[in-house]
Amino acid sequence: MNTFVVFIIFVFFVLIVLLLYENYYIVIENTGICERPKWFDKKVDIIDENIVIVCAQYKRDVIFLNNIPYKHIIMRKDIDVPNIANEATSYLKYIIDNYNNLPDNIIFIHDENESTHHDGKFTDILPLIIQKEIYENKNEYYELNNCSATLITHIGLNFAEYITHFWEDIFQKQLGFGGINEILPLTRKCCAQFIVSKNRVLCRSKEFYEYFYNWIICKCTSKGRSCKWDPYSSYNIGRYCEWTWHAVFNGNPGNSHKVKNIFD
Repeated sequence: MNTFVVFIIFVFFVLIVLLLYENYYIVIENTGICERPKWFDKKVDIIDENIVIVCAQYKRDVIFLNNIPYKHIIMRKDIDVPNIANEATSYLKYIIDNYNNLPDNIIFIHDENESTHHDGKFTDILPLIIQKEIYENKNEYYELNNCSATLITHIGLNFAEYITHFWEDIFQKQLGFGGINEILPLTRKCCAQFIVSKNRVLCRSKEFYEYFYNWIICKCTSKGRSCKWDPYSSYNIGRYCEWTWHAVFNGNPGNSHKVKNIFD
């Protein structure tokens, strides 16, 4: 057997191994089992302790977080928080539990490295975004998503009455904002993945976040992503929340990125 034939057999063998591993990866990701070969679990070194990634997890494998050089916290649905309102309860529970000991910057994300919500893989893009938006631009609130919509197209016209109740209870009564009609036509990024500074989080009291969290728990009529027809289902309240995080941290419902001096 000549050298060329041996080389072809070797390449073929490597391709088979890679294919089998990729299939294995897909199967365990879809089943929510977080196994990996030991060599895959190696973590990269943390390069800045003042930046923390908070990941709202429900079943998906989040081993990709080990390949991002920042500390991460996993908020697990049905374990750390109720499986209610998508990522909203995970984010709020983290803030409430850590209000007096927050890192300088928090990156709130879903449990997917790749998603239609954002461009590319978080393992590739997050270090670049952090460098630009935190270190260079000193941005205190930055949305990571690439999806945009008006509030009405995001939740549906039939639910306008209920998002109004949500807005009145959370943003008008608690924060003194104006009526929701002022922001209904605005096009915004949706889907609730963002960077926010400790300063922005602390612009609201701990009691506000506790009120917000308890409002969700009390109002939700279901768990998970079922009952999309019910305006107070976990699914729909989660969508109300994801469209309004910018108002919590930004102070200006119509502005995503230019947050400088809003609270001054």
